[in-house]
Amino acid sequence: MTDARPGTTPRSGIDFEALARDLKPLGNPTRLDLLHFLVRPHYLEEVASHLSMARQAAEKHVEQLVEIGVVRPQSGRREHGPVTEYVLVPQRLFAIGEEFGKLGVLRPERPGDDLERTIVTPVAAPARPGPGTAYLAMVHGMRIGAILPLTGKDAWTIGRDKDRDVVLDYDPFASNRHAEIVREGSTWSLVDTFSTNGTYLNWERLPRGGRSALSAGDVVGVGKTLLVFKV
Repeated sequence: MTDARPGTTPRSGIDFEALARDLKPLGNPTRLDLLHFLVRPHYLEEVASHLSMARQAAEKHVEQLVEIGVVRPQSGRREHGPVTEYVLVPQRLFAIGEEFGKLGVLRPERPGDDLERTIVTPVAAPARPGPGTAYLAMVHGMRIGAILPLTGKDAWTIGRDKDRDVVLDYDPFASNRHAEIVREGSTWSLVDTFSTNGTYLNWERLPRGGRSALSAGDVVGVGKTLLVFKV
């Protein structure tokens, strides 16, 4: 889609109409509060009680969030019988945030260079592991600031599957079994385990199924999540 307004430069890769449709229901403090409440499943009576409003009014707020896919209905049960619960869909919310974030992505100045780099803002690492302990620090994703120690074995898996060592279940751009961090003696490597969208090391894509040496301070990209390797 082209922005036809005078004096503007079209931005490729962004569907402005779709993004506007997604953002409109989110531009409401009541529905933002509701997103936070629905981190755990609740049915309409509980939603209405939380929002201090009538059931019908609460249902309208829920419906708008369901329409853009950030909340989904599911079957539940209470003491009085079966109910329809509503719960947050973190993958969808993360995807909308990533699309919105494209508006602020820096683009390279060199013609023909299509590499887009994300600004990585250092975060204060809570409870840094002891000296000599390797770890990953999340600097972009839904758990910014999380510290993930790499101890106790020689290979750590990364992906959306719940059995991964580093679980990125919120990131729809990550594969179920996306990548691995491997230790061989005193050396460390990043391995792409044939992911769909690729594994990145310092913004350079690894060959599919490829491996590259890791050094302290390297940035690992899995899906839309960024992790800094520290040792």
